[in-house]
Amino acid sequence: MSVTNSGKITSEAITDCFRQTLDFVKKGSISLHFSTFDNSFCTLYDADVVAQEAKKNKEKIMSKLLKILFFITFFTSNSFSKDLIYSGFSLQGNFSYNSINYPYFSKIIANNNEINQRLFQLMRDNTNLIIQKSDDDDGLVVSFGLLTENTNLTEINEYVKNEYVIYPQVFIYDNKTKNYISSLSTRLSVATKTTLSDKLKNQELSFEAYKNVILKKDPTISFVDRCVEGGSTTTSFLNIYKILLSCIKFQDVSRFNLQVRNVDLGNSDYKNFSFLKNNSDYIPATKYKLANLVTAYTSHLTYNNQFLVLPHSKEQSIANVQNRFSDTQNLNIGLPEPDFVIDVLIKGVRKKKINEDEDEANFMYALGINYKILEPYSGTIIFDGDFKHFKKIQFAKNLENGNIIQTEENDFFYYNQLLGELSGDITKNLLTEKLNQDNKKWLKKHINDKNNYKKIIENHKNIVSTFF
Repeated sequence: MSVTNSGKITSEAITDCFRQTLDFVKKGSISLHFSTFDNSFCTLYDADVVAQEAKKNKEKIMSKLLKILFFITFFTSNSFSKDLIYSGFSLQGNFSYNSINYPYFSKIIANNNEINQRLFQLMRDNTNLIIQKSDDDDGLVVSFGLLTENTNLTEINEYVKNEYVIYPQVFIYDNKTKNYISSLSTRLSVATKTTLSDKLKNQELSFEAYKNVILKKDPTISFVDRCVEGGSTTTSFLNIYKILLSCIKFQDVSRFNLQVRNVDLGNSDYKNFSFLKNNSDYIPATKYKLANLVTAYTSHLTYNNQFLVLPHSKEQSIANVQNRFSDTQNLNIGLPEPDFVIDVLIKGVRKKKINEDEDEANFMYALGINYKILEPYSGTIIFDGDFKHFKKIQFAKNLENGNIIQTEENDFFYYNQLLGELSGDITKNLLTEKLNQDNKKWLKKHINDKNNYKKIIENHKNIVSTFF
């Protein structure tokens, strides 16, 4: 049997589609297609031939139906025009993680409500953003914040070159149910340069230069992102959140939920950074940082495609929000169960000096990982592959003594950078329906041998049959 509602999409058509779908699910045999992008709005197939598979995937089907029901609620109540409730600017994770996850940005917002105030004003001027007084008010709540911060401070003789890579995120949830609705992340690099003085003074100057860029109202930051018309623009830091918010499409309910479940440090040198070991939360904070980093790259590259990337953790720690939230340290957001999860094992990190002269030295940084996509309920492995990534980095030498100007903090930054880039490239090249020549060329460069290449090509068939 085939039931199709064609023509104009109405609330009655959506409700009818949902009712019929539910009836089929109760019978235990259904193959569901849900689309708002053509004239065939709802198509149900009497699927006796796939009855057994449907029973196995009952939880997935019900998850899809809940998404459809949410869409019905949105559509029929015209929620797109309802007010968004502002919950402030936030950082994720325990506050004890801040020194590792947000070593500099946490200082910007400490005892400083400027970002909150200006962000609210900016959004209020451009959207229907409000502040509600009651915790149980209806509406969608929007939270702005960062997933993590990756910092690299390098002394180059008479000056200090600083790079701060931050990952802005827009996070939306239902205020009444406290259920997650959607989120979107991006990547932003901020560079500053200051004159070298004594070490303490240098740190202060570097931080002030960074803070000035973050709080600057003028559009001085180069921002490359798929949410920007034309792909790139010059903007202010706070305006990036307006760009991300406008990019979120609430009606995309038919995508799979994907979540970065775990990043395992393995036996890698990630466990041996001495500058982090004075923090008792070193290991869990680092794993949290890396999971958020992989989440940001995955979210950024999959949002318009087949997947909706869930946050790594439902914990959202609030810093310096509006008065209504001033005594709130943690918002316990109810996240949906992921349809599929990503597990990453760091198999190793390495650096090797490849050449040098009297002025500088070149190092090769390398990172290897195992990357898995799994169905969390059964533990079924959808994809399993080993990858590597490498990059040449140049370091200056001290003009007085000829020593290479390099620190553990630099190593930590570049290993993090490699992990983010590699996870993003895996997303871009493999979470796709068909492998093109560019995808295959990338694979051959980032795998270990021909046997592994054949294995990954075979694994990709699982991705196609599962997601597309």
